[in-house]
Amino acid sequence: MDYRASTSPQLIAADLAPGDAGAVDLDWSGLRIDRIRSPEHPLFRAAYERLWRYFGASGGMEREEVIRARFAWDPSRPVLDHALLYEMLVVRRGEEIVAVRDHSAILHLADGESGPVIVHLSHNLIEPALRGSGLAGWLRALPIQLARECAARCDAATVGCTLVAEMTEPDGGTDSTALRSYGRAGFLTIDPEVVPYCQPDFRAADEIERSSLRPVPFALVIRRVRRETERSLASSEARAIVSGLYTMFGVHARPDHMTSLWARLDRFPADGEEIALLNPSSP
Repeated sequence: MDYRASTSPQLIAADLAPGDAGAVDLDWSGLRIDRIRSPEHPLFRAAYERLWRYFGASGGMEREEVIRARFAWDPSRPVLDHALLYEMLVVRRGEEIVAVRDHSAILHLADGESGPVIVHLSHNLIEPALRGSGLAGWLRALPIQLARECAARCDAATVGCTLVAEMTEPDGGTDSTALRSYGRAGFLTIDPEVVPYCQPDFRAADEIERSSLRPVPFALVIRRVRRETERSLASSEARAIVSGLYTMFGVHARPDHMTSLWARLDRFPADGEEIALLNPSSP
């Protein structure tokens, strides 16, 4: 099987989050999903530029060379004991792009055993005409298929899947539409007072050197598939999630630019302690 081929993902209703069940009624007539697995895909440039225009100015989007390199990840060739796999999904109506999302599967391989596949939900952009249609629910569920593929391609016996998004907590002036949407779907926030997470500085290394390192604080909003009703997680599980994210980001970042982020794990609760999972905040 050519895993780099561009094929359409399946619409698996059982993968929808509990609060997204109504997405099964989305009328797909006129819509199609393209899976991008190579920077040579004819839709890559348009999809990347769409995401960059929306997320790049705020420092929330990786540089194009980083995204291009991610397509080369192969789960059968682990990086620092982690299997990695990346893809973009593009939804078109006719030839018009109406939605783009990208995400990475991350699986820690240790001593022949592995925990859940972590899927980092990087960016999601839906044109206004299709917001509220149910498409957002599907774009939260389709990445689960990447988790299954990642595990299969490295012959790993895994225990579930955890979807992870980085989001800004509302402060009265911050638009929290996406956060509320994920909350309605059934995602929960890892208490940010207990887990002080920051996203790396995505700027080029020479630009960082000319100024200063600027990690971006975010809350982690998660869905543990088939475990959505559990309202806490072990500190070891939180540490595994963040370690997986930092390993993934660290593939294309200088080690000294990741040092302060790795140090944050020392502030997590000790193993054996439970961390509350909160309803995503609203203004």
